[in-house]
Parts: sequence; C-alpha cells; structure tokens
Amino acid sequence: QADWWDDELRSVLDRERARSQTGRLNGTLYTEKRLLNIAVTGSKFLDGDEREWSYRRDNLKGEDRGGLVDGENSGSFFRIRDITGYLPPWEAFHNEKCGFYQDFYQVRWEYPYSEVDYSSVENGCISQTGATWEPDECL
Repeated sequence: QADWWDDELRSVLDRERARSQTGRLNGTLYTEKRLLNIAVTGSKFLDGDEREWSYRRDNLKGEDRGGLVDGENSGSFFRIRDITGYLPPWEAFHNEKCGFYQDFYQVRWEYPYSEVDYSSVENGCISQTGATWEPDECL
C-alpha cells in the first residue's frame, strides 16, 4: 500500500463513489470539468494580457474567439483550415505518426496545402488529404 494513501483520501474516494449509481468514478466527467478549459504550456508562457503561466493555463473560454484572426502564410507559418483530431501524450506515444510526451493535433491545412497527400511523410495523416499530426509546440 502507498504511504500517501491515508484515511482522508479514503473518505474522499468513498464520498465520490457514493455520488454515483454504479459506485464508480466517472473519468469522462472529471476530464470535462477539469481539463476542458486548461491549456498545456511550457515552463514560461505570457498570454495576451501579459500574465505569466507555467505548464498550465487555466480558465480558458471556448466562446472567447475575439482575438483570433484568419492569419496568413508567411515564411515558415502556414494557415490552418481546421483541427480535426487530438491525441493526449499517453495515446500519441502509441501512434506511429506522433512522438513522446506531447499532445498532438491532427491539422487540416488551408489551401493550397489542403490538396497535398501527406500520408507518406513522417507525420502525415493516412485518413485525410491535406492533414498532418503536429505537436502542440508547433501550433
């Protein structure tokens, strides 16, 4: 038994299990409530309000899109049409198109790159033309 498992944690677990009809904890509900409005960042990240964050940004609002613009292709930056998939690090680890310890997003690129078949490249998407798997740090 783990040395951190004590009576206090046991009572929290029992209380949460009692709330469920099945007596089991709901991982999906936890994910929706806890992770839906959190972004994973690096060790130091400055947001648009010049607040500094470390590893997690809290209280993100999905409906707050006022700061988003269409963007433009320039240099090594390319426009994204859509994010069509997501893999957390523990799933990306098992995907041959992804890598270690990172969130990966399936990105559908804007025209003309949306017409390119990337399936044969290292991070190319096999199921969708014009899409690749990109680590979070590249978006």
